[in-house]
Amino acid sequence: MVFIQTTPQCHYLSYIGKNLAYVLFLIVLVQSKIQAQVQNINTGNNYATIQSAIDDAATLNGHTITVSAGSYSENIIVNKSVAILGPNANINPCNGIRVAEARIYSASSSVSSAEIFHVAASNVTIQGFTIDGDNTSLTSGFLGTNGADLDAAEGVTVYESGVNNLKVSNNVFQNLSYFGVTLYDFPAAVPSSGHLIENNKFINLGTYDLNSGVAYWGGGILLYNNQYASVIHNCMENVRIGIQTGNFHLSNPGAVSFQNISDNSIEARRRGIFHNLFYNTASPYNIENNTIVGIDHPDELVWDGILIASQTINSTIKNNHIDGGAITGKPTEGIEVWNVNILSPAIINGGSIKGVATGIYVNNFDGYSSDAPDGAYCEIGGISINGILTGIRVTDSPLSSHAGVFAHIKNDCEIEGNPSSITGIIINGTNASALIMDNDASIHGFQIGIDVDGAYADINNNHIYNNGIGIRFSNLGFGNVVGNNFNDAIDNGTDLLIDLTGGMVNASGNNWFAGDNFGVNNLSQNIINAESNFWDHNSGPSSLAAGSGVMVSSKVLYCPWLNGPPPFGVEENAVASFTFSENGGPVQLANIINNGLVEPAEEIFIDICNGGTYQWNNITSNATHVQIVQVSSNGNIAGLSQSPPPTE
Repeated sequence: MVFIQTTPQCHYLSYIGKNLAYVLFLIVLVQSKIQAQVQNINTGNNYATIQSAIDDAATLNGHTITVSAGSYSENIIVNKSVAILGPNANINPCNGIRVAEARIYSASSSVSSAEIFHVAASNVTIQGFTIDGDNTSLTSGFLGTNGADLDAAEGVTVYESGVNNLKVSNNVFQNLSYFGVTLYDFPAAVPSSGHLIENNKFINLGTYDLNSGVAYWGGGILLYNNQYASVIHNCMENVRIGIQTGNFHLSNPGAVSFQNISDNSIEARRRGIFHNLFYNTASPYNIENNTIVGIDHPDELVWDGILIASQTINSTIKNNHIDGGAITGKPTEGIEVWNVNILSPAIINGGSIKGVATGIYVNNFDGYSSDAPDGAYCEIGGISINGILTGIRVTDSPLSSHAGVFAHIKNDCEIEGNPSSITGIIINGTNASALIMDNDASIHGFQIGIDVDGAYADINNNHIYNNGIGIRFSNLGFGNVVGNNFNDAIDNGTDLLIDLTGGMVNASGNNWFAGDNFGVNNLSQNIINAESNFWDHNSGPSSLAAGSGVMVSSKVLYCPWLNGPPPFGVEENAVASFTFSENGGPVQLANIINNGLVEPAEEIFIDICNGGTYQWNNITSNATHVQIVQVSSNGNIAGLSQSPPPTE
C-alpha cells in the first residue's frame, strides 16, 4: 500500500500562496511609496515628480508641496503660488546637521542655459533642497573647478515680469555654471520686491572652459532689473562672484527691508560683491556685515572684495570684513569705487580690510578698465586697514577723461602698515583730491604715511607716526596740513616733506611736529608757512632756528611757534636785540636820508648773520615791524633794507 500524503502538501502550497500574495502586495506598496515621494499636503494627493504636483488642477495657489529624500531629474516651471519644501526645509546648510537630501538635477544637459527651477509666479517658496548642476547620468564634457561635469547654468531663476515675494532658503546650490539664484525681470525691468534669499549654501560654481559659452561666471546670486531683495545669512564657498546687482533705475515698490545684502560669508575667486548700476530713481541698497575671503585661482588675473560701480544713488557699505591674504602674484583690492557721481558718494563705514595690495581704490578708469564719466566719489569712515601695501589710493588715471576723483577719509580710520608696506594714503593725478581728517586712530607703519602726488589734499587733525615720511607733497601736489599729531613712541623720520617738485603747502596751525630727522623739510622753491605749531620743545625748532625742538629746513616760516602741545601751547616769538647805528654797518635805507633815525612809517628788514631764522617781532624803536632772517654769534648787523609790511 502506498500512502500518499496529500494534506500536508496542500497545506504547504496554501501557505506559500498566501505569503506570495502578501509579498507581492508589499512590493507594490514599496513601489507606490517610491513613486509617491511628492505630496500636496493640502489635498493629500501623491505624485512621482515635482512638476506633476504643480501641474495638477487640484493644486491651487497657497498650497504646500512636500518632497521626500531622493533624486529628481527635472527642469521645473513653478507657475503657481506654492511652497515647495524639501526634507531640510528647516535646517540651515551653513551650520546645521542635515537629514537625507532631496536632490534636484537638470533632466537635460545644457551647461549654458538649463534652469532647474524656473519661477513664473509670485509668492513662491523653495526650501530645503540640494540643487545640483551635475547629473551623473548625463555628460556635458564641461568641468567645474572641482572636476564636476556641469549640466545646468542656474538653480532658481525668475526670467518673468512682475514676480514678487520669492523665498529661497535652506538650500544647497552646487555645480552650476552661471548663478545659483537669478532674479532678472524680463523683458520690461518692472520693479519687484519682497524677495528673501536666506540661509543657503552656494558651493563649487562656475567653469573656465571657453567652449562652454558661459566661462568666467559662476556666481552665487544675481539681482538685475529692479529686483529688490533681502539677501541674508548665506554662505558661499568656491564661487567666482558672490553677489551681483545691476540695472536698478526704478524705486522699490515694497519695504525698505528688501534693499539689503547683509551677514553673508563669501569665499570668492574673483570678487565678493559687485554692486553695479544704480541710477535715476532706484532705491539704495545696504551692504552690511558681510565677510569676504579671497581664493587664489590661476585663471584669475585680479581680485577685489567689493566693487561699487556706476552709481548715481547713494549706497552704504558698512562693517564688512575683507581678507585677500590667500591670493598671491596678482593685483588685489579690498574695496574699489569707480564711476560714482559727486552727488551720491558711496558711503564706506566701519569693518576691516587686510591681506590685499590696496585697501580701498577710488579711481576713474581702473575699476572697470574703462573711462568713468562720473569720476569716483566716496566717504570712508571708521574702517581698519592693515596687512596691505597701500591703504587707500585716490587716483585720476592718465587713461581717463579726468572726471574728478575724491575721497573724504574721516572718523578714526586705522591704517596700519608693516615692513613691506609702501603708502598709507596716496592721492595722485591732477583731478584727484582728498579731505583727510579726524583720524586719531592713526596712519602708521609705512614708507610714506600720506603721499600727495600731483593732487590736492586737506590733511587735518590726524595722528600720523612711525612712517619714514609722514606726509609728502610732490609733482606740484599742494594742500593744507593743520592740526595733526606726528608724535608717538616711534616718530616719523620726517613729518612733512615738500620735495623739489612740490607745490604750495600751508602747514600753519596746531601741528605737533616730532620727526627724528625733520619736522618740516622744504626742498622746493616755495616758502612754506608753518607758523603756530609745536616743535616737540617749548623753545621752537632747531637747525636753522635757535630752539631745541625738531629740525626745520630753510624756506619755512615758523614764528610764532607753540610752547607746548596743542591745544594747550601758547604762541611765542623769537626775540632779538641789537643796536642800530647809522655808521654801525653797511646800512641801506630806501627813501630816507642817512640821518641815524628810523622813521615811524618805515617797515624794515634786518639781516643778522648766524644761520637762525626768525619772523616779524615788535621792537622798541620807531619802526612798526622787523623781520630778522639771520642771527650771528656777534650780533653785528650785516644789512638793512626796506621791506613790505607783514600780513598778520
